[in-house]
Amino acid sequence: MNKYKAFTLIELLVVIAIIAILAAILFPVFAQAKEAAKKTACLSNTKQQDLAVLMYMGDSDDTYIMNESDTVDPNGYVGFNWTYAVQPYMKNWQLFRDADDSNDPYNIWSGGIYDWDENWQRWGVAYGMNADYLNNAGGTCGNWLPQGYGPPINASAVATPASTVFAVDKKIVGNNTLGWYTDTNALAPATITAPDACTWSNGGWGSGSYGDTINYAPPANTGTGNVAIRHTGGSNVSFCDGHSKYELPGAQAAGTNWNNTLASTAIIITDITKYQWDTNQ
Repeated sequence: MNKYKAFTLIELLVVIAIIAILAAILFPVFAQAKEAAKKTACLSNTKQQDLAVLMYMGDSDDTYIMNESDTVDPNGYVGFNWTYAVQPYMKNWQLFRDADDSNDPYNIWSGGIYDWDENWQRWGVAYGMNADYLNNAGGTCGNWLPQGYGPPINASAVATPASTVFAVDKKIVGNNTLGWYTDTNALAPATITAPDACTWSNGGWGSGSYGDTINYAPPANTGTGNVAIRHTGGSNVSFCDGHSKYELPGAQAAGTNWNNTLASTAIIITDITKYQWDTNQ
């Protein structure tokens, strides 16, 4: 007589069901933990960028960095941007990449002079600076570059550095009938209607902006311009005093009438004291 008893089919199915239930409970927890780690790594990136910019300014008479100039970069391209200018203070290009970006930077272009391997440093990768306000010395716009920006301002022109945006998570690329699109700046929410900002004709947030219905296809057209909300619906933001924090779009657009479906030309500043992009708040 066999003294050993095997599992019955019912018992086996019960064990499998229990394992499946545990997996269903734990996998989302693991995913959330992974996302939290990526968000923290990105926050560290923005912090390191910000500190490097402050060191750059210390060597530049407290003048902010230029988003993009018409000089030639080390790869021979016209358009030497802020990521190159700040790199000597960082010495690590990986700090301009975000592990949570859904676009693989090395598979965006197929080759040639637009190959991402040649351009990812030039384009600033996953972060953009607040050029609408920080590159607007003396209210001069459109005289330096086609993008409409002016010369960089001095640190003394920023009334409240601790609440003024320096840089934020930026969309890398979008693809629609107009093709690929990317840049090195982060568009401010109400820059189209603001009287003291430099911007492109289709800048800002909302429908009709460069970062929404123009140049970006769903789901990238989030109504937040070219500002990426890839971290659980929000972004990591660095400020002019050197600190960084995570913010949802509503916090980034505070002091405006923004919502994600409103036309960019209808977004206005309603309370300058809460609008963290303007240097005069």
